[in-house]
Amino acid sequence: MRSIRQGKINVNLISFASILVMVTYVLLFISSASGQVVKPDDKEKDKYKKGELIVKFKPGVPEEAKDKIHLKYESKKLKKFPSINIEYVKLKESLTVEEAIALYLTNPEVEYAEPNFLFSILILPNDPYFNNLWGLDNSGQTGGTPGVDIDILRAWDITTGNSNVVVAIVDTGTDDTHPDLSDNIWTNLAELNGVPGVDDDGNGYVDDIRGLDTYGNDTDPMDDHGHGTHVAGTVGAIGNNGMGVTGVNWHIKLIPCKFLNQDGYGYTDGALECLEYVRALKEGGVNIVATNNSWGGDSYSQALYDAIDAQRRSGILFIAAAGNDNSDNDAWDFYPASYNLPNILSVAAVDANDSKAWFSNYGRKTVHVGAPGVDIVSLRANGTDMYGDGQHFIPQGNPDAEYYVASGTSMAAPHVTGLVGLIKSQNPERTWIDVKNLILSGSENTNFYGSTLAGRINAHRSLTCNQSSVFSALQFPDSFQAGMSTILSALSVNCGSPVGEVTVTSSSGEVVNLYDGGVPPDLAANDGIFSASWIPASEFSYLTFSSPAGTETVPTPSILTASLPSGLVNHSYSQVIGVSSGVPPYVWSVHSGSLPEGLNLNVATGQISGVPSRTGVWSFMVKVVDSKNSFDMRAFSIHIREIDLIVTSVSGPSSGIIGQSIAVTTKVKNQGNSDSGAFYVSIYLSTDSIIDATDRALLTFYAETPAGTEQSFPKNVGLPLVLVPGFYYLGAIADTGNRVGETNENNNSGVGNQIYVASDIDLVTTSVSGPSSGSPGQQVSITIGIKNQGSIGAGESYVTAYLSVDPTITMGDTELGSVYVNNLGGGVQQTVTLNTTIPTSLNGSYYIGAITDSRSSVAESNENNNSLVGNQISLASAMPDIILLSVSGPSSASLGKSIPVTVVVRNQGTTSSGGFYVSVYLSSDATITTNDSKIGTTYLNGLATNAEQRVTVNGQVPSKFSLGKYYVGAIADTGNQVAESNESNNARVGNQISIKKR
Repeated sequence: MRSIRQGKINVNLISFASILVMVTYVLLFISSASGQVVKPDDKEKDKYKKGELIVKFKPGVPEEAKDKIHLKYESKKLKKFPSINIEYVKLKESLTVEEAIALYLTNPEVEYAEPNFLFSILILPNDPYFNNLWGLDNSGQTGGTPGVDIDILRAWDITTGNSNVVVAIVDTGTDDTHPDLSDNIWTNLAELNGVPGVDDDGNGYVDDIRGLDTYGNDTDPMDDHGHGTHVAGTVGAIGNNGMGVTGVNWHIKLIPCKFLNQDGYGYTDGALECLEYVRALKEGGVNIVATNNSWGGDSYSQALYDAIDAQRRSGILFIAAAGNDNSDNDAWDFYPASYNLPNILSVAAVDANDSKAWFSNYGRKTVHVGAPGVDIVSLRANGTDMYGDGQHFIPQGNPDAEYYVASGTSMAAPHVTGLVGLIKSQNPERTWIDVKNLILSGSENTNFYGSTLAGRINAHRSLTCNQSSVFSALQFPDSFQAGMSTILSALSVNCGSPVGEVTVTSSSGEVVNLYDGGVPPDLAANDGIFSASWIPASEFSYLTFSSPAGTETVPTPSILTASLPSGLVNHSYSQVIGVSSGVPPYVWSVHSGSLPEGLNLNVATGQISGVPSRTGVWSFMVKVVDSKNSFDMRAFSIHIREIDLIVTSVSGPSSGIIGQSIAVTTKVKNQGNSDSGAFYVSIYLSTDSIIDATDRALLTFYAETPAGTEQSFPKNVGLPLVLVPGFYYLGAIADTGNRVGETNENNNSGVGNQIYVASDIDLVTTSVSGPSSGSPGQQVSITIGIKNQGSIGAGESYVTAYLSVDPTITMGDTELGSVYVNNLGGGVQQTVTLNTTIPTSLNGSYYIGAITDSRSSVAESNENNNSLVGNQISLASAMPDIILLSVSGPSSASLGKSIPVTVVVRNQGTTSSGGFYVSVYLSSDATITTNDSKIGTTYLNGLATNAEQRVTVNGQVPSKFSLGKYYVGAIADTGNQVAESNESNNARVGNQISIKKR
């Protein structure tokens, strides 16, 4: 297990280590109906908003300098966040976000620049639906374990909240008209009693009477998605009012700030504006104690980090949902929950049986607490349906319902935010530090403890905390090396107070004192997190953190095995649970639940083994403790099954035609008492009555068979073209490939009736023709006629051409090449052409021939009529043949002047040529000979077969030459340096040219 990351970390986003990204945030709620993570919009979302940038300037940079930088890149400033020195700009259309980041970072005034990242939602008073709220009071009413709740009834004996306490819901907005919420929505009295259209309280927003909508750029944060209203209801639905549900607080004030749209998505700039809006209200005197943030994403934003840290300096807790990816946040960051800031409380989801919800992220160091997050009933915003399926309304099926059931860490976080309100209501003098530490100290170390730092929250224990300590190592090095600077930190609190002194002792004997004075690397004074920088003088293998609140040795053991396979009743079972880190030896135990009957856990090795004696599903929690008493726990389940699949019958027709389909019915029975799950059934043809996997497989299909049932599977099965005609047995094998573990693996096959398989395909070669002469290495075309004399399509086949020394064509002759033929139909004739090259080793006279179905791909009724001989071909030795394809020069020239003549030369022979000369001439007629006037020559180093070359010869018109019109021409291989197959085709005439005096 690794340490918590520091707040400012190096992340390679785009191509700059210092570039931070504007994240899209997602709501963290889950579809309890489908069992899958649900996002409101299934379309792929961009990681950040195109054409926008967030820029932080260094302290002290003048406004005119900032504006000058924006002007330089033609950026338009959209928003300013002065308290954190951040500006949000729109880029010019031609500039990408990546390019803009690179440009801004070239300015020394800029601290960082990052994209605008996308984030999204993650998903008992006399109130009539209070009995549905198992998370507040669990009596087992939903099938869960009684007492697995936040102990709210005893907490309400102490306080039910206070309207002077305010929390902000940063989300999709809230339905402030909901009768079970309206009176608990905060009202900005300065704006309510002020002048309409005027910013009466001077906070920069006109008429923000009931909160803010940064997504819509207005002051009406009405919820058009439903998520924010559901969250708000858990925090503070009105209690004891005779309707609906109640929140953790009966009395509280909620400030909605909407930055997520109707699909549950929003960008960093909107989150920043919400947080700055809330912080400004706090600085203006509004008693805001916390923000609820049931949203997140996987991209690190330094700007968001800075905004949350600004909240810390203003005394505001930041409650964050841990995420819905069933992922370990100690290993994989999820933001904003994973920022290393002391005012953040990260919240996982617990189900009604006190287990981690199947979807919830977790983290022994980075997720602080768990809270109810499965099937949570709360408020429904008017006209919304978060899941879009109409199945989550309360009352169920009522489209006018005012209440809704949802699951997710989104639903867990507001239970914690609600507890913040109760603790602050009990004692208004408490700081954010007091409140956070009381929540941690009051949490219960239940089965969920191994998935979080403190366990599941308990409101009553937090309100009545007395001598309840929480101790945990937080930051420590990933690798234990001497000379490497590192930060050490630990949480050490007793109820609301820090507990010191805290020391760290290395296995090599070094002792380090940790401090909680707010001096870096410590982030906040007296918050119970003790920190220090340390450079180890020598290598070590482990560290022991100690204080009066507890002791922990790191690295702690970490269970690696994620799940355990199912087993078969009365069959041997063995599985070792993996573990890493910690200080061996380990001691294993079953912390809660029970193993399947007949299985045992080896306390020294972590091996579960034995012979299970009864079917069923067993759930249990395994705990491993190392030699330093550090531990890890993980929940497992093992399904012990009894499955026995047999083929009871296989039936089909008594005959069939190759290439056609037959109807085969296979019956499979599961003789066990457990459902089979998915398996495959294969149908075979066998030459004997023993069916096994070496027989000819005809078809494999997917099946499932419930316990104790027989199922019939009628299928149309094709008889492959490669079959040899004759008698076969039909058969089948259930669970092909042994996908399902069975009590008997030797009874899966079954044999059926015999079938005679006949062929009605007959491929013949009807014609073969090619050239009568040629040269070795020459390209030739051969035309072949083929026909299927049968009645059904032949499937895939090949026809091959040959050269033979006699008129009998066989596969032993010289092969020239093959042509693919696709499913030649019955009675169909087809002509194919093979373009091929004559082998260079051949000389003399040969017969051209062809063989149809040369690769024996098709079973035919007659296999002896595939070949045919065609014409003879005479092959001569290969020679080059050089010709001129074109000659061109200028249309006029002067005496004594140079003229360029361009010629294109080709070797159309059957072998490469050696070097040769090309000469250009002026001729009085269109016939070019060596007797004409030569005006220039060039040398070529030779040409390969079928190669062409374009050359320009600079010719010289003689100074004494008769004026008039001439022809420009050329002769290749002047002087006959190259022996050619044709010596009479070397000359070519080009255009006419006028020879003038000047």
